Amino acid sequence: MMKMMKVNKAHLVPFAMLLFAAVTFSMTFSLNRIAITEGIPVFAFVFWQCLGAALLTFVAAVATRQLPSLRSKYLRLYMLFGALTTAVPIILFSFAAPKVPAGAIALGLALPP
Repeated sequence: MMKMMKVNKAHLVPFAMLLFAAVTFSMTFSLNRIAITEGIPVFAFVFWQCLGAALLTFVAAVATRQLPSLRSKYLRLYMLFGALTTAVPIILFSFAAPKVPAGAIALGLALPP
């Protein structure tokens, strides 16, 4: 007879979050290619993508009551790190999107040297 596995409900939320992150990450490259080849300007596309991510992060920070420091010194660092780790790579991938398959771009991001 088949034995039923017991599901630990405490693991369902982290699993759902991991699954959601994997699906959205993998869709990003295909949707990026579609958006750029359909004529959406690269910088506008990247701006709205980064702004959406920043707003979601801010909502999560408010919900958990863990707001970051908003002093000018830290705001400059947030902008610098956001530009170097998110905006610049997305801009580069967006310029490459019409010329390179989405899978190759995803592998290039996931498997750095």
